[in-house]
Amino acid sequence: PHSLYFSPRFMLAKPLISVIITSYNQARFVTYTVTSALEQTYSPVEVIVVDDGSTDETKAELAPYLDKFRYIYQLNQGVSVARNTGIKAAKGELIAFLDGDDLWLPNKLALQAKCLEKNRDVGLVHSNVSYFGTNDEEERQTKGALTTYAGDCYAELFLRNRITTSSVVVRRDCLEKVGLFDERIRKASTEDYDLWIRIARYFEFAYVPDPVVLYRVHPNNAVNDFRTLIENERYVLEKSIEADPHLVEKVGRRRAHKRLFDIYFSLGYGNFERGYYDEANRWFARALKHRIDPYAAVLWTASALPPALVKRMRDLKHVLARGH
Repeated sequence: PHSLYFSPRFMLAKPLISVIITSYNQARFVTYTVTSALEQTYSPVEVIVVDDGSTDETKAELAPYLDKFRYIYQLNQGVSVARNTGIKAAKGELIAFLDGDDLWLPNKLALQAKCLEKNRDVGLVHSNVSYFGTNDEEERQTKGALTTYAGDCYAELFLRNRITTSSVVVRRDCLEKVGLFDERIRKASTEDYDLWIRIARYFEFAYVPDPVVLYRVHPNNAVNDFRTLIENERYVLEKSIEADPHLVEKVGRRRAHKRLFDIYFSLGYGNFERGYYDEANRWFARALKHRIDPYAAVLWTASALPPALVKRMRDLKHVLARGH
């Protein structure tokens, strides 16, 4: 049964928060992560750990604590499927996400639950984040949120995503309306971005400025795979426009076209640098449909030349650059 708190007008049951922790080969971190969820000052909390086919010592590390949370093991299917597995198993009306290498401060859920209780129109609340290294003792650094998405942030989210997944609590009602994580995005990259945009189309967001999430920085962070990140970001943007034909107007045509130009140019440049000139030419052509840019036009023309000629031109450019 849910615990009760006193309201000046009436007694209400505090909503159950289901914490979904996903982990893949994070044995060195995951027990700290689970402990930070179990030690929340907010109650009631249900903790579900979804092990996405780990081949390391994850299960052994968690074994001493298995009576304190629900453990689900599945074959490796990617982070979207893992989170969806947790959501489907969850009983709470509020869903909180926590990656298996991050940590929460003890008052994280209490602050966010209070925010949602006071703001019934809000469907999702997120928070500020501190960053730290692989060792828990390493100094924490709070960079401060560059964008504090609050209220109607649908158009702003199209331009960039700066919401950390481990900082999010969302109402189950939102997920029932917009759906779960897109399982076509298998690798951790933009699966969260896609969901935030879909939620923002119908619900307001709220922001807790306290840095109650500790984001662990290490070489295996998903943000380090820039190529996958850009390719999946393109997918999310195109999917969002297809789902809402009025989105470009809501964002503003100039800003929306610049956003798309930047994505297509990045894909073109990345392929050009790797020597995939046909692919680069295709992306530069798409970029130029959204914005006339002299440098993009030069690269689009160059990528259509014979590959051997392009290579000689690039080698000459590097020689001249070293000469200066």
